[in-house]
Amino acid sequence: MADSIQEFTTWLESLSEEGLIAFLQKIAHFCTDSRFELVWLIDSNLKSDQEIKKALEETVLLYCIGYCKTTQIQDMLVAYSAFRAWQAAPTTKEHKQLSQVLFMHLVKKELVPEPPPELFLASENERQEHIVSAINKVAEDNMQELNTIIKELESQD
Repeated sequence: MADSIQEFTTWLESLSEEGLIAFLQKIAHFCTDSRFELVWLIDSNLKSDQEIKKALEETVLLYCIGYCKTTQIQDMLVAYSAFRAWQAAPTTKEHKQLSQVLFMHLVKKELVPEPPPELFLASENERQEHIVSAINKVAEDNMQELNTIIKELESQD
């Protein structure tokens, strides 16, 4: 936890004034959504109820650390979101090109074997099934690498 707090502190110090204001607004919205107000953390009335004060402080700190971490992995979350959208409907027209490009990259990186020659003579559905199966297998075995490849492909668009 100490590393996370230090990481958060470093991130917080890197924010511009506008970024800091936006972040404080997000914290305030989180507090309101959680049925308390951010200003309660400095409310003198809570001095006599250390249990609530400590719980609120920990809640806000954990939110801040979680927010910091998600901003740091935004590009990976975008890639994973794209994968999940693809996975929900991999054979649609929208995702067909991604399937083919992604499969070619997986072959190139030797994460999946070259397609067998008979696959070239197979029906379109059989080829798609092979590609989808291969991509899903990589997702099971090495989601991090698959995310990296999707991220690279997304940046090329």
